[in-house]
Amino acid sequence: MTIMNSYKLMPLALIGLIQACNVSTPSSVATQSSSTPIPKSATVPRSNEPTSEAQITQRPNLPAFCDRSEYETFFEKFVFGKDEHGNDLRAMYTADRIEVRDYDNPAQVLEVLRRRDDEFSINLVDTRWVQLVPSSVDNSPYTRLKLDIDRTSADTFRVNYIKAQYRYTGDVTGTESEEIVQTYGNPGAYIFQHQNGCWKLTQKLQSTKNVTSAASPIHVNTLGLTENMPYSEARQKLIDQGWQPHTQGDPPNRREQVVRMLLERGYVEVKDCSGTGQAPCRFEFVNNNGELLVVSTIPQDNPNAERVVWRWFIEAKP
Repeated sequence: MTIMNSYKLMPLALIGLIQACNVSTPSSVATQSSSTPIPKSATVPRSNEPTSEAQITQRPNLPAFCDRSEYETFFEKFVFGKDEHGNDLRAMYTADRIEVRDYDNPAQVLEVLRRRDDEFSINLVDTRWVQLVPSSVDNSPYTRLKLDIDRTSADTFRVNYIKAQYRYTGDVTGTESEEIVQTYGNPGAYIFQHQNGCWKLTQKLQSTKNVTSAASPIHVNTLGLTENMPYSEARQKLIDQGWQPHTQGDPPNRREQVVRMLLERGYVEVKDCSGTGQAPCRFEFVNNNGELLVVSTIPQDNPNAERVVWRWFIEAKP
């Protein structure tokens, strides 16, 4: 074979090689469109499966707040929403599908949301947990929340929240302190589970009960109490109106001298006293509607004189 003929055959060989490599992708591996709607009855994969060590080692650059023990720090970062690089932490650490369950009956799934359709409602303003909607009980541009973060298992923590009204108490305690005036509205909760090396929002709980938007602050002003009223007089007024000393719940700390002295006087409704009793003491009453009334008292200048009323408010049902 001449050199010229071998040059003529080379293009034909190359064409054969190209045809052999140009194999079409089988249609069986084509992915389904993500735009398919999720029915409410859709079965959601189990979201509480433990994370394997292999999964964790595949993600060596996970931030420190992904550690199981850093769940409170993680939640603060999640609420803030962005990291130092501007990454959307809520999107990164929210499951693709979120189960919405009944607050009072968590076994009941109300609906299933896509991550992009969920509206996470908790924010952080000046170290205060809030919802960014105007308050219905004061003139604040946002609504304060009472929030509790509970570790329910090694791989799960739950954030319970409810709307709340607060009152500044620093003028009495000498510190930047507040106390709850009342909680109101429906409670809610978020469930986070540890998956693939970090925490993720997987469920939200919402109440289906009809609850009035807020207890009226005027309600407590009809009790006939006044500031600096002797506590014995205020106590009798409440009992005459059907309020009963509340003795349920955590027992009072009898090791505190002031608490022990008040119990010996028959004030079984005392719960605790701040410090040595020179700050407010808390007394609780309950009525037939299940409302919990809190009365705070302060001492007079004369240490032997009777304590006087300082604040009183409806807190919540016991």
